Amino acid sequence: MERMAYHMGRVIALTSGKGGVGKSFLTACLADALVKMGKRVLLIDASVATRCLDILYGVDHQILFDLSDALYGRCRPSQTVQQVSDSLSLIAAPLQEEPFAWEDMHRLFHLCARDYDYVLVDCLSGMGNYLTSVVRSADTIYVVVTPDCLCARACSSLAAIFAQFDKIEQGMIINQLRPAARKGNYSVDHLIDTVKLPSIGVVPQ
Repeated sequence: MERMAYHMGRVIALTSGKGGVGKSFLTACLADALVKMGKRVLLIDASVATRCLDILYGVDHQILFDLSDALYGRCRPSQTVQQVSDSLSLIAAPLQEEPFAWEDMHRLFHLCARDYDYVLVDCLSGMGNYLTSVVRSADTIYVVVTPDCLCARACSSLAAIFAQFDKIEQGMIINQLRPAARKGNYSVDHLIDTVKLPSIGVVPQ
């Protein structure tokens, strides 16, 4: 008997070494752009306690279950999915962190990926076991960097941690790029040298 072949979308995690870099807004913009290209997209808000994508899309009053509910079996994964439009859906982040096994996160992400072309995961900024468990469940990791020394240094430390995940595609998105001539601003080349990740896109300020 032949095994059924499943469609499998790509799971992309977006994170940063520092908060306030426009990561969540950038994730939403990427989702909207993919939808306009005819793709089916699932947004997973994994920013524990600081979730905002439900507010950005105006569905915050419709959330009954969140990411943790699916991970702990308190509901079916499909019950956490909030429809934003015909081609865009959202799973909201929990309001407080709960411990989980990364294998459960990996299983959930790739179960969801059967129904979508892309699963975009808006991760916490900074470092820690929660973030590491989320990003190691992805197919691709994009680190969002702004052209200042504080963010570049934090993202460099984050990229060094991610280096252990050598089977996961990794890249850097430079957001809010300003003229490098300003004091304290880094150029694209300087950011690539500092963070040590390839740049896959630049968004000017």
